[in-house]
Amino acid sequence: MAVLPASLRSPFGAALVLGLALGGFFDGILLHQVLEWHHLLSNLDAVSDLRTQILADGLFHLLMFVLAVAALLALGRRWGATGHESAGRTLLAGALYGFALWHVIDAVAFHWLLGLHRVRVDVPDPLFWDLLWLAVFGAVPFLIAHWLRRKPPGGSGRRATAGLGVLVLGGGIASAWPASNSSDEAMVLFLPGISPVHAFEALARMDARVRWVDGGGGVWAVQWSRRPSALELLREGAVLAGGTALGLGCVGSMRLAERGAGSALQTPAQQPDAAVRVLQQRAVDDEDVAAPADRQFGDQQPLAAPVEAAPRVPAVRHH
Repeated sequence: MAVLPASLRSPFGAALVLGLALGGFFDGILLHQVLEWHHLLSNLDAVSDLRTQILADGLFHLLMFVLAVAALLALGRRWGATGHESAGRTLLAGALYGFALWHVIDAVAFHWLLGLHRVRVDVPDPLFWDLLWLAVFGAVPFLIAHWLRRKPPGGSGRRATAGLGVLVLGGGIASAWPASNSSDEAMVLFLPGISPVHAFEALARMDARVRWVDGGGGVWAVQWSRRPSALELLREGAVLAGGTALGLGCVGSMRLAERGAGSALQTPAQQPDAAVRVLQQRAVDDEDVAAPADRQFGDQQPLAAPVEAAPRVPAVRHH
């Protein structure tokens, strides 16, 4: 145990770290993937590329998972102590304290000091949502944890540890599983180094109908004629980034105010013909490629038809 950080050497400390990691999981899954209110780096003008934003979200989820597993292993090594009949409430209290602590760190450090993102970046008053989120998921868990600590000892620590382990496993699965509200719509992310031309042709091979592409050519909103397997996507250097292709969730919620037409990150309404321009570039590079208007794609529709503009999202500038 000497190699473990001091915070993980007691069951209560390990439970607190585990709760902190679960708080990060909760925020990431709910706000990044389900509600799609922001990315981890939404408010950083220097990181405007959507592919980078999504990859940063993935690294954050991975960090939270590693932290949670480390805390869970520390609890496992203290199995004798956690199995004590008085340990259950102590462990739950520690986890709730950690969950509350995460939301304090997130609000104070990430929202207000570093300015990485806000709970909602698409509203005129983001501070209201920051404070509401902090009250509900920071103050309330803290008060419940304080109440548990004041109650007489009780509850099986091993059962509490097993329950927390199930939450970690569920969080890891949910974090790695793209949210989807339709079987034929998806956001597809191509890994760095994959050119827009390669991405377009890969989607054509998978019978996808392009609805939108980000200005950098790394993230594509598509409608499937047939849904490819994860292995087929990986062979093309792609992964699913989400299932709400037509709503484009976070894309419309990013800081878009005062971004020029040449910005790497733009709204769907600003980029209705991006895929056409990809083919135009390919035509320049390869004389054998037909003109974009003659190019067939996926379900044999002319390319200009599938690329549709989503409703315009008003630009909101946050300070």
